[in-house]
Amino acid sequence: MTELGASYASRMVGILGGIARLGRSGRVLLDERQREAGGILVFHKGVLSACKIAESAGDTDLSKLRPAIGRSALAAASSGATPLFEPVEIDMIVAAAAGAPTAADLAIDLCRHIEDIDWLRTQLRIQDADRLKPSDRPPVSKPHAALGSVEGFLLSRADGTLTLEQVISTSPLAELETLRAIFSLRAVGMLASPATLPGSDITPAPGGAISLLDKFLTKTAPGGARYTPEEQKHREELQSRCRDVAGQDLYTVLGVERTADESAIRHAYYQLARLYHPDRLIRPHLSDMHRELEGMFAIITDAYNTLSHPELRAEYDKELSDRMAGRRKPSAQDRIAVARDSYLRGRKEAEAGKLFEAIRMYEIAVQNDPSRAEYFHHLGVCQGQNPRWRKKAEESLLQAIKLNPSSARSYLELARIYQKGGLSRRALEMFEAVLRWEPDNQEALAALGRGKEDTGTGLLGGLFKKE
Repeated sequence: MTELGASYASRMVGILGGIARLGRSGRVLLDERQREAGGILVFHKGVLSACKIAESAGDTDLSKLRPAIGRSALAAASSGATPLFEPVEIDMIVAAAAGAPTAADLAIDLCRHIEDIDWLRTQLRIQDADRLKPSDRPPVSKPHAALGSVEGFLLSRADGTLTLEQVISTSPLAELETLRAIFSLRAVGMLASPATLPGSDITPAPGGAISLLDKFLTKTAPGGARYTPEEQKHREELQSRCRDVAGQDLYTVLGVERTADESAIRHAYYQLARLYHPDRLIRPHLSDMHRELEGMFAIITDAYNTLSHPELRAEYDKELSDRMAGRRKPSAQDRIAVARDSYLRGRKEAEAGKLFEAIRMYEIAVQNDPSRAEYFHHLGVCQGQNPRWRKKAEESLLQAIKLNPSSARSYLELARIYQKGGLSRRALEMFEAVLRWEPDNQEALAALGRGKEDTGTGLLGGLFKKE
């Protein structure tokens, strides 16, 4: 497919980003010269509700038209076209169907076709002090269909501690791929962006063709929003709740006594979920608080996961008693609590298939409490899913084994990593170690060419023929 030219990219991605960030309604002309003939995209509150392009005839499933829309935009770019946004009264636009792509999705799609790495670095204006962090005002219309592992990795690193250069230099992805993703996430408002980044300020076209967009976005920008007394009260209540839970013990977070049984804990969690689950709080007056609300509910969920699990609850009760009795230094206790909470969040992210988010949580866990073998084990398991991170996975699993030499599962994960990397001799050694602690492990027995009854050294079964 043709690469996306810099001029068209800055204008088109800027328009789509502005629509996504503010949840705007209107239509985008892919080519202002040909207007309707060049292709039209219609948005309802930032979500695609209709389109008219060469390949869309008779197709009403907008989710399937994303590639075709991309091809139409690239064709317009190659012809020297200029895109144009025209605001339309919202009651004149049919609401978008469920699952339709957002303006943010289309912007991210287009950014993947930018090949000029120098142009990207110029647009991002990377400085030594620039840090990757989430936007203070997340987009009203967020991307969903276009988000992939690349964007997931970058969002997991966007905690304000790493500079852009550090993220780029340590990324397991190619530099061009990393820059594209950073550029697109900034343009749509997922990451904090300098005011000059395309998508923050849309330069008017000659003759003021886009001045309508400038006026429209300025007039309806969130900064100028006004809330009703009820909405303001609701915001203040939620902000207070978010501040409070950060410093509370887990029983107080759920609002239960320390003697509460499993049924009471479950009931309390379900009650809080009905009040504070982020999906129940998608309201216009809360659009800038979504990340804060997600963080609050993550703490509530961590509290439930800990207190509803007998072993984790017993461990937490002991830690809480020690803290209250003053037998531990508060700073050390705080780090242990952060590590435990991060570990539990990592397990949840891993179960949901969110690899990069899980790794980030496990990294926080091992940094705050490097004494727990299970933290290093799960970090190594996730790292081992990416071939480029196998060395890190090896280091994590070896540390888990050092802390718990009898952990058959850590030996097994390490054997799998060596096996994938073609290090057969090392893999065999790890499979042997598995059998020392778990003699009936079928995977290890099969890898070593032994039957279930044969636990001697035996002959290898042909799975490993060379180092």
